Amino acid sequence: MRKKAGLKSIGRAVARTIEGDLHDIGKNLFIVFLRSMSFEVIDLGIDVSAKKFVDIVKQYKPDILAMSTLLTTTAGNLRKIIEALEREGLRNKVKVIVGDATASKEYAVEIEADTGGVDAYEGALICRKWVEEKNRKESS
Repeated sequence: MRKKAGLKSIGRAVARTIEGDLHDIGKNLFIVFLRSMSFEVIDLGIDVSAKKFVDIVKQYKPDILAMSTLLTTTAGNLRKIIEALEREGLRNKVKVIVGDATASKEYAVEIEADTGGVDAYEGALICRKWVEEKNRKESS
């Protein structure tokens, strides 16, 4: 987890590649864009289990949960993580963005993510918008 020296974070994001997938180029690009927008990013790396992800969400209370998968064989794990977040009462506390080759906008809707099927830069812009809206509501 890194912060730019002297800059205040606009929000916190947790990013990871789901269990069973070792592809991380898209996730890493997404993290670069988030950090350039002054997000604090917790990068969990690759092949991360649902349990570890839920534990990290409980500990860090991020604004954004970003999950990626490139393989069609692991895309079902995205749904499992959202279901685990629901069971733990965490799903309504964060925005979920899913990305990479198998995470289309339609699939994001199907698994009840907030969005998906966007490239890394567009995804980061969406996350910034979400956090800015949340911060405006909290300051009103």
